[in-house]
Amino acid sequence: MKKIYFVRHAQATGQEPDAQLTDEGARQAEQLADFMENIGVEYIVSSPWKRAVRTIQPLAERRHLQVYTDLRLQERVLCRDHLDHWLDVLEQTYLDEDLKLEVFATTE
Repeated sequence: MKKIYFVRHAQATGQEPDAQLTDEGARQAEQLADFMENIGVEYIVSSPWKRAVRTIQPLAERRHLQVYTDLRLQERVLCRDHLDHWLDVLEQTYLDEDLKLEVFATTE
């Protein structure tokens, strides 16, 4: 019987699609590879967002597997602008699944 494992990305620097893993996130990715290295993973699919791919890359390298990406796995975009308090906003999405941030146009 095949098994499917779902893994959320490791700690990242922000919510943007190109946000990098933090140093702690890189350690978490290596720990994930240690944990999953010998459980028979045969295929890896990831969100195309950099932090997701970088989280699973150490395991893919150890298992000599390609990381396939699928747009359907990308995260919901909370805001197109950088949010210094993005972790607080992310927490609010668990309390209100319909949360949408308003983007205000400014004119000078």
